[in-house]
Amino acid sequence: MKYGIEEGTPDANGSTRIETHRSDTNGGRGLSFGYRIPGLSQISMPLTIRLMHLGDIPAGLHLCRLSGWNQLDEDWEAFLGSPDGGGLLAERDGIAVGTVTFLHYGHCFSWLSMMLVHPEARCAGIGTRLMDAALDALACETCVRLDATPLGESLYRRFGFSGEYELARAKVRVPSGRCGPLPENVRPMGARDLAEVFARDRQVFGADRSTLLRSEEHTSELQSLRH
Repeated sequence: MKYGIEEGTPDANGSTRIETHRSDTNGGRGLSFGYRIPGLSQISMPLTIRLMHLGDIPAGLHLCRLSGWNQLDEDWEAFLGSPDGGGLLAERDGIAVGTVTFLHYGHCFSWLSMMLVHPEARCAGIGTRLMDAALDALACETCVRLDATPLGESLYRRFGFSGEYELARAKVRVPSGRCGPLPENVRPMGARDLAEVFARDRQVFGADRSTLLRSEEHTSELQSLRH
């Protein structure tokens, strides 16, 4: 399901948090959370959130696979390598336990993505901390949108996001040589079609992402057909 939050929508401040807090050396409030090691009692380790860089992509991919997501290096680079994008990495004792990325689409809105938490570190407030930090980074935006999985839907609703429409993802495997000839009114998409495709995408998506789509055209093995 796709969600959006408008400027002035109440966030999750004041809601019940699972994490626990302690004072840091400067008298401020630092975050700790618990995790369990087999055979040991529950202990606490500090959680830090920092900017995510291109060199952190392997850590992001690892979290993707743990969550059953199929994102590739190029998907992360679209956010972390763009001057209009960025990301945050949550670490515990130097180990990546969560991520979130964002991308600005001009003055239309910003997009949140790659909201991931290590399966063994969930239910400890990490997703909440990442959302807090990401929305703080986008505080000047008038609208923030995202795609929500069922697992993350409750978190986003606590931050004031509301549903726009539902998404469905389909996948099909066709054995080599079984596709057959294309219908007469279907042909491979070419460079001459891109301007019309970008205009249609802007109409549906609500913002210009021609730069992103053009980069995917050159870096992926995506094959498009024109009807």
